[in-house]
Amino acid sequence: MKADNSFVKVFTSEDLLRREQYGNVFLKSFFEDIPLILRIKIDGKIFEIHFQRTNLSGAELVANCLYEDKPVNLIPCFKKLANIHKKNMNSRQSAGGTEIFYLNRRERLSPKLENLYQEFLKRHEQYRVGGLKVSLNPLLIDKLHKDVSAFVYGYCVPSQGDFHERNIFTNGFLVDFEGAGWNMLAGDIATFLWHSLFVGNYFGPKYARWSLPADKKWLDETPSQLGLINNTFILKLSAVRRTMVQDYLVSYLSEFELDEYSQTQISNAIAFRLLTVFPVGEMDSTDQKITFILANFFANDDISLRAKLTVLDQSLKVL
Repeated sequence: MKADNSFVKVFTSEDLLRREQYGNVFLKSFFEDIPLILRIKIDGKIFEIHFQRTNLSGAELVANCLYEDKPVNLIPCFKKLANIHKKNMNSRQSAGGTEIFYLNRRERLSPKLENLYQEFLKRHEQYRVGGLKVSLNPLLIDKLHKDVSAFVYGYCVPSQGDFHERNIFTNGFLVDFEGAGWNMLAGDIATFLWHSLFVGNYFGPKYARWSLPADKKWLDETPSQLGLINNTFILKLSAVRRTMVQDYLVSYLSEFELDEYSQTQISNAIAFRLLTVFPVGEMDSTDQKITFILANFFANDDISLRAKLTVLDQSLKVL
């Protein structure tokens, strides 16, 4: 944070800087709670954008509040986004975050990952998520590759593209615009749910490149909110995180009449992110098992998204 009330984001190339600049300008035409670009600095190999401060009037990053068990009220933001997305839903080809975080990551469903998965299948164990038996699909990797490849079709909305607790402040201001553009509604929903349920409270602090000492400290000092007990996956969200997810489901997701195809897209996007964002091969054996179980759970087309979320945690029955 600078004395001139700005914050600076540094990029490794001018292309990345321009992508951030474009995303900021694009989203500002739909959503007013976007920090102003105060200036752009290019000096040799130094590429910077200086933004207006987003912690106005004492606002905090939502992720920090969740770590400290501080309640957050994002209902106004969720409602505003829902109105914008409903108004602008169309079938334009996806770009922005859909391309960056989904289509461009398909190669991560690699032969190495396939080998790990086949070794997992050889154990022939029975797993459950809550009270629901998980069906293991031997063709899971291939299925997800095909399903994500179809992400150029479906409802698209103007969005930030990577919407989750580390990219929003408690006053509703959004940051990080490299993925902003016309994005798949299914991808946007999947990103928020995946991050809120699994990443912000476990996999992120443990494996993410953005993990800070404070993240690791929180993970060490907090009882695990997800795990395996007798081959049954258990999810226990903290009270403040559960409230945030409930608010999202009620104030945002319930505003859309999602057909079966859209719910399937969201489920497959969550499964895809579970397998491709963090290196499964570098996880400990329990986390690797959890990842494969959850990927199968979400990629099961016979169960609706609403049913899956309800099984994960009964507090999500508001769907």
